[in-house]
Amino acid sequence: MMGRMRSRVAASTALFVPAAAVLGTWLAWRDQLPDTVASHWSDLGPPDGTLPAPMLLAVSGGTALLAALVGAITGGVRRRLFWTGSLAGLFAGVWLVPAWLTLRAGTASGAVLGPWVLAVLACACFGLVPYLLAGRRELG
Repeated sequence: MMGRMRSRVAASTALFVPAAAVLGTWLAWRDQLPDTVASHWSDLGPPDGTLPAPMLLAVSGGTALLAALVGAITGGVRRRLFWTGSLAGLFAGVWLVPAWLTLRAGTASGAVLGPWVLAVLACACFGLVPYLLAGRRELG
């Protein structure tokens, strides 16, 4: 019984890692990050869309946090932990990759996506972490 509770707490806590990553990187990068960041690519080259950095931060961080809250409050079912963790991870990636590419390039227009699209997809796999932490004893 105690092991099951620990598994639930660990899985629910893990859901907040993507939101914490968004906040942590913003705190680390905010003084160097341009006001506008790349936000959309039609191919793997330069971006064809930009957003103000605070807007991308709010949307990405807010969605990652909301997904974590939903998963933690309604948690316990492994499938739900997987999907809310995946959503939180995806939106963390939506912040991390464009912000990093913009920071690295110095401008939003110079942020070439290239193979970094795979990093966004990898972030979406974060849902496996709370899913596995929940343990096999959890239903669902």
